Amino acid sequence: MTLPQSDLFAAEILPPTAYILTHLDLYNWGPFGDRHCAEIDPKGTAIIGPTGSGKTTLVDALMTLLTHQPRYNLASTGGHESDRDLISYIRGVSGAGNNTGDNSHIARPGKTVTAVSARFSNGDKAIRIGALFWIDGSSSAASDLKRLWLFSEQDDQSMDSWLSIHHEGGARELKQHAREHSGLYATESKKAYLAQVRRFFEVGENAFTLLNRAAGLKQLNSIDDIFRELVLDDHSAFGRAAEVASEFDDLATIHSELETARKQHQSLQPISETYGKHQATHTELDQQQTLKDILPAWFAQIGYESWNERSRNLGQQHSDCQQTVNMLASTVQELISKADTLKDIYLQAGGSSIEQLKEQIAQQERWVEERDRHAKDYQALTRKLELDDTLSPEALATNRQQSEAKLKKLTEREETQDKALLDLRIRHGKLTETLTELTEEIDRIKARPGSNIDGRYQEFRSELAQALNLDEASLPFVAELVEVKAEESAWRGAIERAIGGHRLRLLVPPAAMQSALDRVNSRDNNLHVRLLEAKAQPTTAEFMSDGFTRKLNFKEHPQRESLKHLLAGIDRHCVDSPETLRQTPHGMTQQGLMSGKKGYFEKQDNQRLDKGWMTGFNNRDRLAALTAEQADVDQEANALQQQIDKVRKSLNETKDQITLYTLLIDIEFNTIDLPSAQRELAALQSRLEALTAPDSDVEKARQEFETVNLTLEQTRTKMSKQEAAQAVLEEKRT
Repeated sequence: MTLPQSDLFAAEILPPTAYILTHLDLYNWGPFGDRHCAEIDPKGTAIIGPTGSGKTTLVDALMTLLTHQPRYNLASTGGHESDRDLISYIRGVSGAGNNTGDNSHIARPGKTVTAVSARFSNGDKAIRIGALFWIDGSSSAASDLKRLWLFSEQDDQSMDSWLSIHHEGGARELKQHAREHSGLYATESKKAYLAQVRRFFEVGENAFTLLNRAAGLKQLNSIDDIFRELVLDDHSAFGRAAEVASEFDDLATIHSELETARKQHQSLQPISETYGKHQATHTELDQQQTLKDILPAWFAQIGYESWNERSRNLGQQHSDCQQTVNMLASTVQELISKADTLKDIYLQAGGSSIEQLKEQIAQQERWVEERDRHAKDYQALTRKLELDDTLSPEALATNRQQSEAKLKKLTEREETQDKALLDLRIRHGKLTETLTELTEEIDRIKARPGSNIDGRYQEFRSELAQALNLDEASLPFVAELVEVKAEESAWRGAIERAIGGHRLRLLVPPAAMQSALDRVNSRDNNLHVRLLEAKAQPTTAEFMSDGFTRKLNFKEHPQRESLKHLLAGIDRHCVDSPETLRQTPHGMTQQGLMSGKKGYFEKQDNQRLDKGWMTGFNNRDRLAALTAEQADVDQEANALQQQIDKVRKSLNETKDQITLYTLLIDIEFNTIDLPSAQRELAALQSRLEALTAPDSDVEKARQEFETVNLTLEQTRTKMSKQEAAQAVLEEKRT
């Protein structure tokens, strides 16, 4: 009868605590460079391959994670010691015993990182164990090797994530990551790491060592030695010996405790003397506690009696104050009646005229003060304007007439100065814009030291080169490929004019010409664009024997021959004088005079001959020219600013003069007529003095009324103070 076969690793057969290896991940381990993953079938996996293919290397990676001191290469040596170690696997050493003296047999001789990870699963849950090794230099010493061991109960952790975190922040960042994620454990101690692994798998210390030894079996008779050494030895005697040793430790502990008790007894003897003092102090403390308990009631009783007494005193003071207020109120009523009677007598005797006169005098004094202030301002104004400061209608009329004439002239001057200031500001603004443009152009030129071409054209060339997917050097300007020879520098300006707009012509390779034309045609380039298809030339360009092309140096460039053919087509004879030029078609003088066909001549002096140079292999000439022009413009702008400040100052002075003359024209004489106001005030004061003479009946009646009125005010003040004091007492009593 044949028994049915069963899957020894099926979930229904394995206990829940049994975990199966499912994946083995390697990174830079031995000959396995970079990232590798071995998936283990739950029903069993065989590692096969020719000698040297890495079977033992794969097993040793797992043993590194499971044993404290793994014995490497056992599967290859049949259980004997090997020269392989952890450093050799990390360095990727091949060909043990290589003594050639070089590092050709070392796969990773410099700074390197190695990682090994294994995944175990019981079907419902998975764990990962792993290790990271790294060396910062080229050393192969074990002391320079750095390690980090990891144990994770979460399946979302992996070797890839650990490597990524270590790459970004090193071991510190990986440890911080472990502290922040539950179930992830990271340590530099392999002993602590293996203890965590054994606790999880619930196995003894020899279990993984036995696994390491079993991995190197090649003969069945070796199993007997391994089991005797790691499994079947009787350790019961060792346990009994440990118990006996533990009992001796207990005796030593008991003796130590007896010694401690004896010392405590000796140290407690002096306490008996102070115990009596403690008892007496305790009795006194009880008495104080009793006093403390009855103190609140005593304090409340004393407070009740004190506040009652205080309330009675405040009530008596309030009553006395009320009597005083009543008495003062009666006195006030009597004085009011008497004052009214005396006031009637005073008014009947002529006092009403005196009161009206006093009001008139007070009003007149205000008018005199106001006119005096206006008169002083008027006189200060006339003195400043160098006019007559006399306070008379005639002088004021004359000053007005002169001010109107002066004001007309000042208004015309203001308009002229205002217009001049506006013109200066416009000119200064244009200079400022020019200065900004020059500064920007200098910055652009400095950014491209190999060219004298305007920065706008260079930016256009950069955009075109990018669009054509070419290097900028493949699109040179004509001016960048030629320079005037040092010995011919006197001809520089004339040659620049002769080449003219061709200096800004871009030489384009034939393969890119159509694309360049399409791009230039399809957009507004904001520049005068000149292109030349730089075709390969079958012949060498022929220059005039006395042409300006003989005075040029040509830069080494693939499009050099195309450039020479272009210049040969526009070459001109160089002559010494206008007389010779008249007889030479297509010629030029050093001063820039040029001839066309016979009888045609021209000189383009719309720009100075020493300005606008573009040729040359570097930007020295253009940078010097722009710097000089910048200095000139800056100097002109500063001079113009000084003129603006001067004109603005004159304009402000004119406006101030206009304001002063306008103020004078608006003045009315009655506002500054101080003499007449002073005369009227003197007349009113004379009338008052006559009515208030000491021997008059009116004065006697006034003095008697004022005496009673003063007494009334004093009495009212006293009554007000008493009422305030009464209110304070009432508030305190409340």
